[in-house]
Parts: sequence; C-alpha cells; structure tokens
Amino acid sequence: MTTVSLAGSLLDRAKVAKLGKGIHDNVVITKVDLEERKNKGTPIKKMLYITYATIDPDTKKKKNEVEVAWWTLDPTSEFFFSNLREFCVQLNGILSCYMTEDEAFTALEKAFDGFGFTSVADIEAYKWKKKDVDTIQDNLKALFGAAIAPFVGTNIAPIRLKLSTDSKGENVAYSSYGVFVEPMTVTETRLKFSDAELKNHSKAGNVVSAPRTASAALAL
Repeated sequence: MTTVSLAGSLLDRAKVAKLGKGIHDNVVITKVDLEERKNKGTPIKKMLYITYATIDPDTKKKKNEVEVAWWTLDPTSEFFFSNLREFCVQLNGILSCYMTEDEAFTALEKAFDGFGFTSVADIEAYKWKKKDVDTIQDNLKALFGAAIAPFVGTNIAPIRLKLSTDSKGENVAYSSYGVFVEPMTVTETRLKFSDAELKNHSKAGNVVSAPRTASAALAL
C-alpha cells in the first residue's frame, strides 16, 4: 500500500462526530446491518441497523455519522398494525430516494407472500403470532437489504434525512410516523418535525426551531 493510499485509508476510517437530531442535507448510507444483535445472549429489541453520514459533496469525506434502527415489531402491542404499516412505509420511502416509486414497491412486495392476504384489511384483521411477525420482519429486511445494496457508499447521490429523538429527547431515533428522507433534488423540502417530536426534543433541553425545509406521506 502506498503512503498516499494508506493515508487515505486511515482518514476514511477516522472517527467522525455523531450526527444528531435535525434535518440534514448531503446524507449517504454507509452501512446496512440486517443481523440480529444480542446483549449478554438476549436479543436486543431493535432491527435493521442503518448507518447514515453527512458528507462534503465535493470531497465525499464523512463529516458526521450515526447508526439508527427500528424497534422490533410486537404482535401483543395495541399499535402493532400501525407499527408494521409505518415500517413498510418508511422502508419504501428510503428506496424511493434511489428508484421510482413503482420500483420501490416491487422491491418489497413479496414480503407477505404465503400469507394469502388480498388487502390491507386482511393484514390488519389477521391473528398475528410471533413466528409470523418474525417471518415478515425477516422478509422485509432481506428484500430491503438486497434493494438498497447498490446505493450504499459515499459516492452515491446524497439524500436529505430527518432525525428525531426518542421520547426522552436523549437518543437519536426515527420518526414514529411518516417518511423521513427525500432526494436532495427536492428543493423545497416537506420534511418537518411534528409538535410531538418537538416536545420530545425539548425534554432534553434541546428545543428545535422550525426546519428550513418534509416528505410526502406514502400509503402502504
């Protein structure tokens, strides 16, 4: 390895500052981890870990970076169907930054194969068991992972990303509802924080001002 390439490698691996809440321009996906994680042998109740980084649009060097994941779906929750629907909507929203909406839909459409559903109402009325939920989660993760793979890296066209916080206002998290990304080609963004999100932000003493620029909601 030459001195120049070695220096470049070291710089690329250098730790960058953590990306916090806000609406961020020039964001790329640098890693997608589909594997289940455990803490002392017990599965963590999170899934599909995606690392996002802001980059310098000219040099492609990373400026800030953060890993974000979704909560695993719980069939015993009264919000199960809503959470499942939003997971699908948000995955579709990410893919739609890199392909047409039809292509994004097609990429995920086989996730429910084998269940015999003919409508969204069938999915909502289904008596979900944990093994069925695990199957759907695994299907969605695998399909998304395959579809997003060509678009991971600092040389991919950047997107705009909205990062919120958890209910305590402490840790970076996805929005509970709606699409949180859009292509940078969208000049008048529709990404914005809800009143509930702003309230969560303020719990940690971090009040977020109205964003400059928010994404159209997608229907499953």
